[in-house]
Amino acid sequence: MSSSNKPVLLLECLQHVLSFLQFNQVPTLLSLMRVNKTLFQLTVPILYQNPFLLVRTHRFLSEDEKADILVVLLRLFISELDPALQEELPPRIADDDDEDQDEASNDSSVGRTLEKSFSAQNGGYFYHYRRQDHAFLAAKAIPRLFGTITRVQSRAILAQLDVLFLKHCGHRVVSFCLTSTHVPQFYKLIPVLGCLKRLEVHHIKKITESSLAALVDWIRQHDNVHGTLRELQIGGLTEFNDYDVGDLKDLIQLPLAFKNLYALDTRSWSEAWTMIDQIPVEALERLVLDYGEGHAPKNGTNFLLRCRSLKYLDLFIPEHDTFMGVARLFKVRHQIITQDDPDTILGTFSGGQEAVVPPVERLYISGNHVNLRNALEDAGVGLSQSLRVLKATSFERHRATKSSLTWGRPLEIQMPFLQDLQFHGDIALEFDFSLLRCCPNLTSLKLVVNGDESCGQEGNPLDGILSLSKLQTLQLLGRWPLTKGFVRAIPVKLTGLKILDLAWCTEVQLDEVMEAVHKMEFLWRLGWDLVEIQDPEEVLVRWQTRAPQIRLGFIHWDEFFA
Repeated sequence: MSSSNKPVLLLECLQHVLSFLQFNQVPTLLSLMRVNKTLFQLTVPILYQNPFLLVRTHRFLSEDEKADILVVLLRLFISELDPALQEELPPRIADDDDEDQDEASNDSSVGRTLEKSFSAQNGGYFYHYRRQDHAFLAAKAIPRLFGTITRVQSRAILAQLDVLFLKHCGHRVVSFCLTSTHVPQFYKLIPVLGCLKRLEVHHIKKITESSLAALVDWIRQHDNVHGTLRELQIGGLTEFNDYDVGDLKDLIQLPLAFKNLYALDTRSWSEAWTMIDQIPVEALERLVLDYGEGHAPKNGTNFLLRCRSLKYLDLFIPEHDTFMGVARLFKVRHQIITQDDPDTILGTFSGGQEAVVPPVERLYISGNHVNLRNALEDAGVGLSQSLRVLKATSFERHRATKSSLTWGRPLEIQMPFLQDLQFHGDIALEFDFSLLRCCPNLTSLKLVVNGDESCGQEGNPLDGILSLSKLQTLQLLGRWPLTKGFVRAIPVKLTGLKILDLAWCTEVQLDEVMEAVHKMEFLWRLGWDLVEIQDPEEVLVRWQTRAPQIRLGFIHWDEFFA
């Protein structure tokens, strides 16, 4: 075939593929930027759609280095504003120390890359300035740039920057953080916010009756004008990293003010669990309830049986029977038990609405050990036909000497769509590895246990992992006892493995593991705690020579997104 007849992938197709990447997947994005001009132009908007947060979460920068780069970014953002808008800001500190600023930012590759990339572009990326909460700018960047002394002064300038940001590019804004104390400043901007989809409400700890009424009125006015609001977040962290916890029950007025609410993140509203019965959850596709404490609602956890569209659920488990109704309804629908069985929770709600099994695809649950264990048992059955991601995190130590999860055994419950399974904390010790036969399409398995105690359990060998032929990521972080037979079987059974993390595992040596896996075709990262071996530098050099494609060392959490 001649070169002129070679198939060409349309830019629209490339753009669609790249749209699944996130701004914090820096290694992947930087690699794509270096391929050619086309991929550079498609990738840069993704990498810099949230530059402030990218710097804020950088793992290798000190707080002072982050502050230096945030000041550089803030200057760039202000320079992109229209001159008339810039004049509305207070005078900035004279740029006498620009050379020092440049040296500080150039000390890191992040600062240098940010400045060069932004200067080489035509602008237009800062319309994501407040796509997520950037209130942390008031802690260091704003005082250094504007010379503010008090928190009140810094917050006032941050609010002023928000107003200018909306004036500059409000017609493109899809998400915005609104401080409860500054609502009146944004009434005049409602006409330009025609694309606004997500609203984040902050400073709920200090909210008053009048400011809450103003917020509710603002939401209703926007819905009447545009009708685009779909998502709500209540609370979070303040600009000075204080947790913004609010316990006002009247905050229920915020979700009730939405005409169409598809995503609700209660974040730091501590009364969300108590008020859940009053929230219209039928159309919710995403629900985050970080607080599962306080008085239980009248109908308990039966609100889940009203969630007809729920795909994403992040929940602090409030009760031992949180998913019991979901599990029993699933069993009745699949004729595993009958509706006449004792204690079966079924029926209809007010208005004749029928109970449903929520079609949850991504489930993130946390809580105390006993409640979490029961939730895993019931959710594994009730949501088995929809789950794609399941992550559980326990908040207390509880040494389990024997695994207790059954997932409906002796019933043969299958999870055909589950791809990512994660247990963090001692809840991982409740997992029976023979249950992995229920997850034939699993691509990622992470079991993380803290402490120096052995994770081994009699009658619960790790060999069940070897049945996962599609596995790409395996993390066994903790004192998991490995056998030489298990290690030798990894390259034979798990041929598609890309990341293998065995840090702190026992009974085998690093050389034994590397000897077994160093010829695997796709493996590029092996996690091991080099502090526990002798002459780590000599070991690294030796294996870099024999297996240069494999990076060896401790794996940090953000590397799993690369």
